Amino acid sequence: LDDKGKSPGRKAWEKMLEELNSHPPERQVLTCTAIDDSQPGGPREVTRAFQGPFTKCDRVEDYNRAWAFFESHKDEEQTA
Repeated sequence: LDDKGKSPGRKAWEKMLEELNSHPPERQVLTCTAIDDSQPGGPREVTRAFQGPFTKCDRVEDYNRAWAFFESHKDEEQTA
């Protein structure tokens, strides 16, 4: 989130991810700080770190790969 609590726009995210992915993997860390008010004791500031590389998902390809895996194991389950 930005200083006003808003999510950056798509172009800002893409620019940030492009910059992060230009670094070696050990330096591809996205750090976010936010206020967490989900625990007893009131709000507190928390920092989260996400390790790259950051890539876009290809859900169609993921589904095709999963489908092929289950199809290849279908006969094994029927004989068990």
